[in-house]
Amino acid sequence: MIKNIAQQEKIRDLSSRLVYGIYVKDKYNDKVIYDLDYRPNLYDCIPYLRPMSSMSEKEKLELLNLCDFGKSYCDTDDYSHYGIEIISENYKDDKLIPEDIVSCQAIDWLYAHYFDIRGLIEKGLALPAPKDMYN
Repeated sequence: MIKNIAQQEKIRDLSSRLVYGIYVKDKYNDKVIYDLDYRPNLYDCIPYLRPMSSMSEKEKLELLNLCDFGKSYCDTDDYSHYGIEIISENYKDDKLIPEDIVSCQAIDWLYAHYFDIRGLIEKGLALPAPKDMYN
């Protein structure tokens, strides 16, 4: 059983990153591990993540190109290109209206580039990655 909400959030984040490989610090022996080959208990590791503020201009453009905010909404569409819709509580003709669309590709890109999208660094659940750790 997960002890608290913060730990649950850390485990959810780490689990999403396993496919990309990630540096973590084993909190018991200070060993830095990549790709979790050593497989410490996920509760006992502290991931190294990049603060969102460390995103380069080139990376910002890459991310912007993955976002789907410019596509128009059509309720007959199959939604395969949209990703996750953020639904407005405003109704039009008894239908919920999506306000924004977050591309799943954009979320995957953020994970693959090790960005701290959940604010784990500020919560003390992750460490800021040294500048060249993920190059």
